[in-house]
Amino acid sequence: PSWARWAAQLVPAVAIDAVTAWLDAGQPDPDTAAERVGQAIGGVIQAAQGPSPGR
Repeated sequence: PSWARWAAQLVPAVAIDAVTAWLDAGQPDPDTAAERVGQAIGGVIQAAQGPSPGR
């Protein structure tokens, strides 16, 4: 639950910062921007879930 709370607080910040950085960079590759932001958010979620078994 603690890591879930952490992720819940971090995900909006990551999303906003990712979009802001994308805009500041001149909106490169707009067709894949949403997917890349989603990958960044997915990284936060994956980190909150902890290491995979065997790691």
